[in-house]
Amino acid sequence: MIVKGFHYSWKIGCIVLLSLVMPVLIGLPILADMYWPGETKDTVSAFPHWLFYVFMFAIVGTLEIIKYRRTATGIKHWHISIRAVMWSLLLGMLLFAVSMIILFLSKKYSVFYSPEDTSARSSNVPLLRGNLRLLTYVAASVGSPILEELGFRGIIVAEFERMTRSTAFAIFASAVFFTIGHLTGLIDSIGLFMMAISNSVLDEKYHSLVPGIIVHVTYNTIVSCGTLLFI
Repeated sequence: MIVKGFHYSWKIGCIVLLSLVMPVLIGLPILADMYWPGETKDTVSAFPHWLFYVFMFAIVGTLEIIKYRRTATGIKHWHISIRAVMWSLLLGMLLFAVSMIILFLSKKYSVFYSPEDTSARSSNVPLLRGNLRLLTYVAASVGSPILEELGFRGIIVAEFERMTRSTAFAIFASAVFFTIGHLTGLIDSIGLFMMAISNSVLDEKYHSLVPGIIVHVTYNTIVSCGTLLFI
């Protein structure tokens, strides 16, 4: 009994560690989305940054797919209906609207409000003014959502589900670690947690990771476009 309990605790610990390391792995391609030593806004050349980003995205994405195929008991397919696509787009816009309402109310009534919750304080803002603007936009709006959905809604959910035999707990635990991994303010974290839960539920409904990817890409694209408009 003791050995069995230790084995179970060890496996849970490994999943928790993987959940904490996942944001680091997903963030590796983002090393291209910054000024390297000796570069400035005026001297940076975007081409080597694009090469590095595509290379690292391919490596991280391949590792995630391999891990997902080895972990998931039922591999989710990659094709969905047009109706599912439309619902995913609407959900992405709705989640953004809800997040903005929460942020507005938080700022108005000074409840847990932090300037870090606004896109204007994002570290991407300076990059959106220079030669890396397109790379920054693509990485934040498309690349990161794909890797995050595959990593958290794919691998982490599957790991917790395999260990606990509970889909609900797996979804909740994955959402918690997804939110923690972003290291944002409380109000922004609420929006991230809502998206994580809704994406997992949508993925389960359609047995596909694509709906969650569409929601995430839609949400991040709106944020990026808003940032571009107001910087």
